[in-house]
Amino acid sequence: MSMTQAPDRFTAPPGEQELSQTVVALEEHGFSVEVVDTLEAARETVLARIPAGSTVMTNTSMTLEAAGITPDQIDAALDPAHYLGAAAEFTDAALAAHESLAAHERT
Repeated sequence: MSMTQAPDRFTAPPGEQELSQTVVALEEHGFSVEVVDTLEAARETVLARIPAGSTVMTNTSMTLEAAGITPDQIDAALDPAHYLGAAAEFTDAALAAHESLAAHERT
């Protein structure tokens, strides 16, 4: 797995202007957006949107499986407390696996 140096813009939280622009762009594309200040607040906000008794479907990605990326690694990469530092490595592994699968399908 190769390591890519993350540009500075990916190693720090966004400023107020970037955050506002992102919220507007997402809402213009039909997404509902809530900005929260802490991981705990994010967790509570997400869980509050899931009706009691519901199940949440998660899919397994064949590309990620082929790359040897485990569900725990996906969870860690998606955890806001960790993803900024792991995004480049995660992306490199996923792209390499996708390219490998695509090459295999062409043969």
